Amino acid sequence: MHRRRFLELTSLAIAGALSSNRVTAIIEVDGRFAVPLRSVIGDDAAALVSAMCERIIPKTQTPGAVDVGCPGFIADVLTQVYLEEEQVRFAEGVHELDARAVSRTGEKYAALDSSNQDAFLAEIESEGKGEAYELFAEIRQLTVFGYYTSEQGAYAEHEVVDWMAPWEGDIAYSGRMIRS
Repeated sequence: MHRRRFLELTSLAIAGALSSNRVTAIIEVDGRFAVPLRSVIGDDAAALVSAMCERIIPKTQTPGAVDVGCPGFIADVLTQVYLEEEQVRFAEGVHELDARAVSRTGEKYAALDSSNQDAFLAEIESEGKGEAYELFAEIRQLTVFGYYTSEQGAYAEHEVVDWMAPWEGDIAYSGRMIRS
């Protein structure tokens, strides 16, 4: 995905969330989620989504997407924001992704090692269109949004700035790029 497209989709997700009291309420839960993802889309599909979350924002010196609860965040979005037909579309799409992984590699996505998981996601992303691409983009948006709206994710990669302090323009920047 190109950087501009990523920023566009992320901006839309944030704008939609800020205008939706339901999503804002989910964010305010502060890491405690109503239902586990497996109870919403099944064990195999939840394993795939969790593995994708971990590859989208892996654990490094900072917590990864799974560490901050992105699968639970996605479950809450599915149950509290998505309509029933959107939940069904999402679950069916995840099962189709897993079937595609099995047909390409002989194993379910969650059972693949991280390099093969990355290769599978890169293949989907390179398509640039289609149902698999759109579902992957949706999971990535939910993961990124869930990660950076969690307390751990918000503070893990960003320094807390005192906006009332005087401006000092010569402070070295220590930020990192988000791996997309």
